[in-house]
Amino acid sequence: MSASERTFTIVDDTGYLAQPGESLLYWNRPTELRSGHYSLPDKADELSLTIRDEYLAWTYQMGLHPINQSTLSEHLRVGSAPSFWRTSLVHEKEPLKSPQIYDVFKLRALEILLDELGATNIHYRGHNRNVEIILSRWCRTTGRTYRKTRSGRKPSFRPSPLLLGFLYLALRLWRLARSHRPEAASPPRDSKEILLVTYFPNIDKEKAKQGEFQSLYWGRIPAELSQAGYFLRWVWIYAKHPEYSRREALEFCHRLNQKERGANYNLLDQFLTWSCLPKAIFAYLSLIARALHLRGIKTEFHLARSKIVFFELLRDDWVSSLFGKVAIENIFYNLAFEALSRSVQSSPLVVYLWENQPWEQALMHYWRERHNSSIFGFQHSTTPPLDLRHLSDRQDYVLSETQRDRIPDRLLVNGGFSWGLLQNTGFPVDKLKVVEALRYDSLMGRRKSRMRALKANGRTLLVLTGYDQSENRFQLNLLFSAQQLGLTSYDRIRIKPHPFCDVRSLISSDRGMELVYSPFRDLIETTDVVFCSSTTSIAMEAAWLGLPIVLASPGRGMNLSPLFGNPEIEWAKSGAELHHLLKAPKPINIEDNYFKLDANLTEWKTLLELQAPSAPSSG
Repeated sequence: MSASERTFTIVDDTGYLAQPGESLLYWNRPTELRSGHYSLPDKADELSLTIRDEYLAWTYQMGLHPINQSTLSEHLRVGSAPSFWRTSLVHEKEPLKSPQIYDVFKLRALEILLDELGATNIHYRGHNRNVEIILSRWCRTTGRTYRKTRSGRKPSFRPSPLLLGFLYLALRLWRLARSHRPEAASPPRDSKEILLVTYFPNIDKEKAKQGEFQSLYWGRIPAELSQAGYFLRWVWIYAKHPEYSRREALEFCHRLNQKERGANYNLLDQFLTWSCLPKAIFAYLSLIARALHLRGIKTEFHLARSKIVFFELLRDDWVSSLFGKVAIENIFYNLAFEALSRSVQSSPLVVYLWENQPWEQALMHYWRERHNSSIFGFQHSTTPPLDLRHLSDRQDYVLSETQRDRIPDRLLVNGGFSWGLLQNTGFPVDKLKVVEALRYDSLMGRRKSRMRALKANGRTLLVLTGYDQSENRFQLNLLFSAQQLGLTSYDRIRIKPHPFCDVRSLISSDRGMELVYSPFRDLIETTDVVFCSSTTSIAMEAAWLGLPIVLASPGRGMNLSPLFGNPEIEWAKSGAELHHLLKAPKPINIEDNYFKLDANLTEWKTLLELQAPSAPSSG
């Protein structure tokens, strides 16, 4: 039977048995792929770099889509603020915030696969109502026969995005009423000054108990700056954390400001005042008015070489970015960074943690309106090849003078891999600079130091979970299944959660597992094997040290591992596979220049004028 005569059935249920003349296309990863059937996640992974580049090109072209003698990007600009297109979730392309991006990848992989096979009969047996709508429309467009067995679960109640937007606006106003104004401080006369924008917490907790602030992102650079006479003006972007409430963060700021004279500490939200209220309401209403003129834009949600229109998958991101919570969040980022830029009278160098997120657009835009100092973004972590937020279409980097707020004056990357990835995807090379990997300085001099014969018994397994709770649930279920099969070589299992994602609710007390919160560097010597989620960057640290590594499959999401593409890795998709891989785990080879490590911090010191310039280095 030819492919055109067979029926290709797309299934969510991996236990469904194919009927005669039927080939199965698994929407989720099957634990075992039977002959003649196909895994759409596997096909999407195979084509991931091609689809990635198509997706990046689409987001760039969407910004240029003509709207009323203008472009979409300009149409969504309110006043002098950055365009709300460029701060939308759709343009941000963050697979953890927008997991449905991976559904777009799978649909594109499906389209390519069915075109290759010449398939014309499509049957959908899934639960995703949005996918069903998209497939039905695509089959009509391409002349394919289409049927569905069920239309999916009944849609759950979805409140009005406008209602959610106004409720979130009220929440922000409540926070504003309870906020503390920034504690101003002037640097000593003739001292140099630097503005450091960072996330809080993720700090050294032991030092915090002693009343000292040491961010785990910045290594020894703050101490070097202080020693060189710099006045450090810290701005913290608070992230909700189980161990530090916002009130506790404010109290910590106050204690530090009372104690230290060479630094100043404030949360970003402290720069918001009641004068921001009318500005916020005006910006929100103006954005709504502009967004209401875009109802016909949904047909543009397709990749250049594709006939699949995927607006339904990104509808919630689109609506939230223009009418809902995300719109309000970005309005307040604009107001906070505008107020910050006004409050600082000098024009210090700005260095911030770079992740290519919307708040960075606000920081660069308002700082450049009032100051002439340079802005450096610092890539503090790893750069996974499929983390789309870090990447843009190469045409997007062709900047005019009026578009300078899109990227920093210099992007400081922490090793050769990130430099190569960004350079290959079009980031301007003259704006890239390799510097020492500050948060990884504990790896210095320890390349492959933990590469040794693995004990047959009495092993300690360290489980590293990720930022996304659904992924953590999948990873820990793999572990629990493998535990039931018998992990006899392991006497101790320790679980280290991501600092911003608590997993205590996922672990029952009778499993004999220990939760640990110490930094990875303090756990290295007592760890024999590491079991990583697909999103944690610590996988690269373990690989650098030569520790045996097992990685969990991403489950139903995008593979955001920094090790994606490494041919040595076998991904654990089931408890049985994990059980097998943990019997004889192996170290993973990575490039020797993945991290730039130098005890003297030569590149940083030269860049910040903490020492005489060094000889030019490659990259």
